Amino acid sequence: MKILVIDDEENVRLIVKRIIKDMGFQDLEVFEASEGREGTKLILNENGAIDLVITDYNMSPGKNGFEVAKFVKENYPNIPVILMTANHYMEENEETRNIGIKRIILKPFNLEEFKNVICEITGEK
Repeated sequence: MKILVIDDEENVRLIVKRIIKDMGFQDLEVFEASEGREGTKLILNENGAIDLVITDYNMSPGKNGFEVAKFVKENYPNIPVILMTANHYMEENEETRNIGIKRIILKPFNLEEFKNVICEITGEK
């Protein structure tokens, strides 16, 4: 399984990466990108062979999480996208689903909820 974590905060990337690795997925590779442009380039470099993208919403400079999700939806519609955000007004709705966002996780996130969302989307337990 290949998972891409995109966040402009290194600490968040490291925490998410550690959580994912501790979940015990078989043949796991976790890629990191510090902003959206870097993340979309990585997806292209992997020829779309990414199983899950977890991206922050608000990143600078470069593409934000919505732009990453739109890129994924337009180019690799089978890759699910989880959006992380500290913006508590943002919610899952038709607009977010239409641009390819499967779930929104609010920061700071609850560890068990975060794991459950990843399991739900990947079909792993």
